[in-house]
Amino acid sequence: EVASVTPDELRRRVTLGTTLIKHSRNSGARMLRQVWVSDDATTVFWQNLRGTGRPSSMPVASILNIDPGLSPRVQLRLGAQYEGIHSCCFSVQSSSRFLDLEADSPIQAALWLAMLRRLQKAQQT
Repeated sequence: EVASVTPDELRRRVTLGTTLIKHSRNSGARMLRQVWVSDDATTVFWQNLRGTGRPSSMPVASILNIDPGLSPRVQLRLGAQYEGIHSCCFSVQSSSRFLDLEADSPIQAALWLAMLRRLQKAQQT
């Protein structure tokens, strides 16, 4: 359960990163991505599993919303499939993009939600 994980453990987990499914808003593709937070906790990165090419990134300071579930556009694209995965999903919105992610479990999604919200709050203070 998320409540039993210490703030240091949460930060360690997201800094190390994990494999999540990234949902494309445009094509509807589901792509495995390594997702992690920079050591200084200022940037969220994601990259293909081969580690080729430059990672995509989103500065934590640019994040506007972090919500459970996927963005409405991706939900519509998935249709009935979304019902089976919604508790494993979360969406990160910045001023310029959405990052729609699916974790392996609702607990893993809740851990990422909690840590990203904590980082966002720290950037705002």
